[in-house]
Amino acid sequence: MCGLGSGWADVLEHAGFRVARFNGAAAATMSEPGLEFANAGSAGYWAVRKRLEAGRLTWPPGPEGDKLTDDLVSTQYRPTSTGKLAMVDKAEIA
Repeated sequence: MCGLGSGWADVLEHAGFRVARFNGAAAATMSEPGLEFANAGSAGYWAVRKRLEAGRLTWPPGPEGDKLTDDLVSTQYRPTSTGKLAMVDKAEIA
């Protein structure tokens, strides 16, 4: 199964760029005290959110950056049946 970025990753690798592939459905490799994540995607979004909230991750100011920040920080989470934290699907929120 290929993700949306797989084709671009192939192109960039072929052009000589170093690419770090990411499978959001894979098992999470990070956790925080008292938190376990359902998958790598949930853990990744959580890490970005925390860096944004702490001011350790920024991009150029402007409406596009503000919208991206709002989208990332407003991501909602729910516990799974096993007690791990998972992102709420955008379709469930809307």
